Formats: sequence, structure tokens, C-alpha cells
Amino acid sequence: MTDHRLRRSATVTLRLRGDEVVAANPRVGSTRKIPESLFQVLRGLAQWTSHEVVVGLLRDATGDAARADTVLQALLSEGFLVEESAPADQFESAFSSGWPFGETTADHHLVTRSLSFSDDRTEAFSYGKVLRVHASDDLAPETLSDAGVISLPEPRVSDALVASLSRRRSRRDFVPVPVSGEQLSSVLWAAAGIQGFRTPAHRPALPLMFAPSAGGLNGVDCYVLVQGVAGLEPGVYRYRPRSGALDRVRDASSVDAERLLGNQRWAGAAGAVVVLVGNAARTAWKYDAASGFNALLLQAGHMAQNALLAAADVGLGAVTSNAIHAQDMESTLGLQPGRDIVLTSVSVGHVDGDVSRYEEYEGTDMSILAKMANP
Repeated sequence: MTDHRLRRSATVTLRLRGDEVVAANPRVGSTRKIPESLFQVLRGLAQWTSHEVVVGLLRDATGDAARADTVLQALLSEGFLVEESAPADQFESAFSSGWPFGETTADHHLVTRSLSFSDDRTEAFSYGKVLRVHASDDLAPETLSDAGVISLPEPRVSDALVASLSRRRSRRDFVPVPVSGEQLSSVLWAAAGIQGFRTPAHRPALPLMFAPSAGGLNGVDCYVLVQGVAGLEPGVYRYRPRSGALDRVRDASSVDAERLLGNQRWAGAAGAVVVLVGNAARTAWKYDAASGFNALLLQAGHMAQNALLAAADVGLGAVTSNAIHAQDMESTLGLQPGRDIVLTSVSVGHVDGDVSRYEEYEGTDMSILAKMANP
């Protein structure tokens, strides 16, 4: 529409790859090699600019008025330009106001957040390629290729620890038996419970969780999708670590965990799904750029492992999953994009026997997996 102003998307990156410029918007999974003239136009459109001026810039860059209109529509449809007050603009404003961790981590988060896991996994594969090309070069550590090999003594740990570790296995073959309130409480307590307080001089008491947290900031919260828990109505809850209680976030006649967890069929049979959500404000004031984002990711990993061990200890099966429709999950949990970050999930439920009989790809076309393995 000609009465709208335009600007470059706040989630677009413009990067030099060899002798070429690559524009990428990980929020929508778009990536394009662009000529120098178009790069200069996009670079200059960081602020709102009238439609007529943008068309004129593109006309100068392409040398063709008809071509300029085609290029403009492509830039809009692929998310490199946004219109004022359009949904993309509203999302970017909300995201930018809450995201404090820098461009590289925004690339990483926006790609994974925007995944739409289809049954054949092709879209996930395509988005993953965008992530590897435009973010992994900044995030992936180098591998030491010529390091020497040093033998270590045999491990020596307690029998109790060995038993706990041995019981933890990824189990997704859930059976329709309600999880007890005590079992759910035990899993949440191990993940996010408080074992005591440290009281520094002239400072508020610092809660000490069972899972380590960078700076003791405890930036990760537990939400729970309840599907089959004795004594609890289906719905969305938030765990209160201090009191060991649940806040009801949303009532629901049912919770569609299967859809929220990437259309994975087993998720619908879980008694409960614990969703770990990072709160950027708790870590960003101390840890900037990637370190603050990494702090949340690491804490979520520690908490998830504690939940898995506790589930095994109380006789439940459990499995983690990062195949999450993040935007739908944000809406379901009532989160604010950018400030609240869906990190991972732990599904728990009763299982039958010691060995899983679940077949993830039973009855599906295995040629799809072959295509993914050999793109």
C-alpha cells in the first residue's frame, strides 16, 4: 500500500560471504544472495521511509521501474522489508524491546523459534540449513584435531548414583494411567525446587536451587501442560518454587501437547509436559550478548536432567524434546516474545515395562528420512 512507510526488517542480517553479500531473515527462514546495489539500498533503510522514496531507490538500483516494483514485492514477501503497523512490525517491536542478547543469538533463537515441524520434517531441515549457514560459524567451537589421548582411571561413584543414572532412559511409550500429584511435585521440585538460602551481607537472601544457575540468578521458570494428573484439571500451570505450588495460568478441557510438541504422536499420551522458559530480564543485566543467552540454555539443561532423574526415581517415564512450535507455545503459556524464551520440554507419564516399545517412524515413508540424511 502506497500510504505505508517501509523499513528494513529488524531481524535481517547483511553479511559478506566471500565476494557476495547475503541477506538473511531467520525469523521467516529467508536467505538471498543480493547485488551490491541492493545491499546499499537495504543498508540505508534502517529507519521508516516513505513508499515513494523506497520505490525510487529501487528504481535507481535496478535501472527499471517495472523491475523495481517486482523487487519491492519480493523484499516484502520474504521479510527483508516490513510495512509500518503490519503484523511483522508489531512482532519485531515486541521482540526487540525484550531481546538483550545480541545479533548472533537472535539469529539462533529466531530460526529455532520459527520452526514449524511438519510430519515429513522437510521444513525443519530447510530452516536448520539457514541456521547453519548464518549463525553456526559464530556459535560452533573449533575442534582440536591433534590433541593427545590420555587414559583416565576407572570411574568410582556411589552405587546410589549409578542406580539413578541407570534408571534414566528416554521413554515416550506412555500408557493412559494418571500421574499422581506427588509424582508431578517430585519432578518439579527436582527441576526447580529450592534446597535452601544463602544470605550475603547487606543483600536479600539468595535462593539455592538443586540445578546450578549462572550468578545464582535462577532465570528459568517451569510451566506445566497438564493432560492426565490425578487431582488436577487439564490446563496450563506455572510452578512456584518457594511454596511448591502451582498457579493456574489457563483452564482447558484438554491440552493439545501433540500439536505444541512438533506433532509428535507420543506427546498426546504424556500425563504432563514440563516446559522450561527463560526470563531474559533476570540474566541480561549481568551477562550481555551470548553469555546471557547461554546461561539460560545451560540452566535449562541442568533442570531438565534433574527432572529426568526424579521421574525415573518415582517410577515415571520421561523424555526431553526441543521440537516445539515455539510461537504456539508462547501463546498457550501467555508469554511475551523476546522477554520469555521457550527453551526445552520434559514430558512425563507412566510406561509399561523396562524396555521401550515405541517406534517413532512406524508406518511412515522411510524415504523421507533418507532424503534428509542425503540432501
